[in-house]
Order: sequence, then structure tokens, then C-alpha cells
Amino acid sequence: MPLKLLYPFIVFGHSNRLSAYQVVRYRVSYIQILGDKMTNEQRLLCYLYSVDSIQRRQLVIALSDMPYQSVTLAVRNAVKHGYVEVFRKDESNYLRITPDGAKYIRSTARDALDGQKRATMKRRLKGENGRRLNRMEVVSCMCRAAGIKLAKEEHIRLENVLNADADDYARFMDDYFYDKGLLFLSDELSTTIKAEQTVGEEYTTGMSRLVGVIVNCKGIFYVYCTLDRLMRWIISYERRRVAAISKLFESSDAAKANDDFAEACASVPKSVIIGKTCAMIPKIITGNKYGKVVENASRSTITDKLMTLANLEQVYARNYFVPTNTLGVELLSRTVTLTRSDLNSMIEMWLSEMTERYTTVSSREYVEAYIEDQEDKTLIFPIIELEELVFQKASKERYHIVCERGTQDGISRVMGKKLIDFKDMNNTPMPAHKYDDYGIRRDGINPLTHSGYWEEEQ
Repeated sequence: MPLKLLYPFIVFGHSNRLSAYQVVRYRVSYIQILGDKMTNEQRLLCYLYSVDSIQRRQLVIALSDMPYQSVTLAVRNAVKHGYVEVFRKDESNYLRITPDGAKYIRSTARDALDGQKRATMKRRLKGENGRRLNRMEVVSCMCRAAGIKLAKEEHIRLENVLNADADDYARFMDDYFYDKGLLFLSDELSTTIKAEQTVGEEYTTGMSRLVGVIVNCKGIFYVYCTLDRLMRWIISYERRRVAAISKLFESSDAAKANDDFAEACASVPKSVIIGKTCAMIPKIITGNKYGKVVENASRSTITDKLMTLANLEQVYARNYFVPTNTLGVELLSRTVTLTRSDLNSMIEMWLSEMTERYTTVSSREYVEAYIEDQEDKTLIFPIIELEELVFQKASKERYHIVCERGTQDGISRVMGKKLIDFKDMNNTPMPAHKYDDYGIRRDGINPLTHSGYWEEEQ
């Protein structure tokens, strides 16, 4: 059975039967909408108007309600008309609106444009502020595509959510808390911490790299965006930030009024790391910018100030990774909505549907399996939890691995010689590069690093 089996928590929509009155009303509304509807090219320009630039392949995430073919055609037309230009940066194609494009969309869209956002973008374009703005936009796009609403865009204020008597609190609990939750951006967190005076001013002025938090009934997820490299990340700053946010939520009226809210606030802190591709996984785990394990390497002052798993574990009990692509959208949704028990149930469901005979065993909290007559274990990764990869790597056993197509190479580099082979969630074999336990290619030379070897020659 294909991927449908991995979504046991689907909420089915209501019946599509409409009364005659509803049909007439729908037709009138639909005609009105059509009259004001923008073209796909104009929608593209509206989005590009509010950002500095965007990687071309990330447009399908930023404009998730548009089909891929429509996005491609809109880009082609906008470039042809001179409204959008394509440029190279960091070995990738990026898009940005031209002055002619900005002039055109201002004259046609007007109220649909986020002028304030563009003004902010233009003020904070350079240096670390510009990179922070970019990280914030990537996280926002990923959350929108995953169905996680932004509190600011839903016009819900955090200070009101924490007040059990406020309308925003009731809206949050009724519409968001038991679903995928809301994303509260870092700026709003700082403002609320200052206003509530739960901690000192110093807790909001540090150079934390936190983009925001996703809050739902499963807990508080602290979201970071590292893009394509290990970013500067200082433990003391992040620990202080988490302490302030935790105290803000745990001491709120909302936590006192609702046991489920209090339980979510008191749960162990969890981080979600959003990166460009799954090639970031071994980099974060090893602390090496090339994803290699360096023997007898002493911790340097530079390593101590980077976002590595060793540093993350000083602040967070669990750490998850999500790539910035369409697969990452689904992984993000699973990460913030499914508990460990839910994930283990998904694994059991996969085994029952995809195999005839199997036996499950538990290592710590993770479900592992022996399938049919295979001597080696099978591991199934519905999400990417960094601690689980490290835990399994430390085992003396070798594994067959089942994971989402597109994540296998990052996982392969972490697992090294513990890996036997890969299958996707449809039980189809997947190719992947092979690595030794030091993260060096053993199926040929890596064209990027010029390291590696043919295992047969050894």
C-alpha cells in the first residue's frame, strides 16, 4: 500500500452536497471572486514584492496553493515581461522582482501588497539582519505549506493567547491548539516577554538564532533555520532564550486555566532545524562543515559556537531536521503533530502492510523489526530525529533502512558501514552513496571534496 497508510490521523471533510440556495449563493460568490482574481504571474509578483529574493526551487513551497506547472509558467512570463530577473548565488538560481515589476504590481495589486514587509526588507537587507530576514521567510513559507498558520497573519497576539479571558485564547484553543498549532515569531516572543516582565531584560537582548516557536497540544517546538551551512549558535544565548519562553508559557493564566495547555508548556523542549537539504544532517551531527568524522579532534572555540548536535543537546531534549523542499513540508507536519507513540504506530502499520512476517523489538523508545528471514534488523524513519540516528549508529548491528525518498543520502553518511540498503515508504529499493564510518565516500571520488575511494580496491 502506498503512502496513504502513513496518514492514519486524517480528518475527512464534510459532504459536498449543497442546497439550491447554497448553489446560487456559491455561484454569485464565485463570479465575484473571478472578477477580482489575479493571474498567477501577478500572485508571483505580489510575493516577490515582499521579499529580497528567493531560491527558484523554493517557489513551489512559497506558493504552495499553485500547481508546479503554473508556478513555472508564471516565472517564465514574468521574466519575459522584464518583471523578474534570475541570478546565481551560492551555486543556485534565485529570483527577485525588478523595478519595472515592482512598479507594475503596485499599480495593479495595491491593497494586496505588503508594503510594510517590503519596507522592513529594504531596511534590513545587509549583513546578519538580511540573513535573519531570509531565515524567517524560509520558516514562514515552510509552515504555511505544512498547514501551520502564522499567528501574526491570523491576527492572534501572543499576550492574548496567554490570557485565559481573552478572545484570542479561545480562538487558539478551539481552532489551532489541537491541530497543528501556530507559529509565533521571535520578535513577538521578545515583545511579550518584556511586557509580561516574567524575566529580566537581558533574556531578550541576546543574539539568539531562534526564528520562532510552534505551539500546539504536543508541546513547544523551537524552530531554527540553518540554510546550507552550520550557523553560529551560542549555547548560553539559546539556553537563556528557552528559559525565558518556558517561564512565559508555564506561568501564564492559560496554563493555570487549562491542563492540556499546561502539559504542553511543561513538556521537554524540542528543536526543529530547517536546512537546505539532507546533506546538512551529517554536518550537524559531526560538527564538521564537510560532514566528516575527525578522529581525536579537540573541541575548538569555533566548534563551540556552531549549531552542532552536541551543542543542541545542551539545550534541547529532542532535535529534529527538516529539508526546505516539498518533502520537508510533509516531514515538518509529522514532526509537530505526531508523538513517539504515534510514530511507532505508523511503523507497525507499515510493517503489517508491506511485509508478510515480522517481529518487532524495542531499543530505548524506538521500534525496530526483523522482517521475514532477514538476519539483520530493519529501521523505519518516518521523520528525521537526530538523536535516533546517533543512537542507531552506536549499535554493533547493521541495518536495512526504510525512509522517505530524498533523505537516504544524508542518513547513509551518518550510518556509515552500519547501512546495508535502503527502501522507500512504498517498499521500493532506493540507490544511495555508500560511506565509511568517517563520512568518506567508498563508492568513488566525491566531485565536491575530491575525497573518497572504491571499496573494492581496499
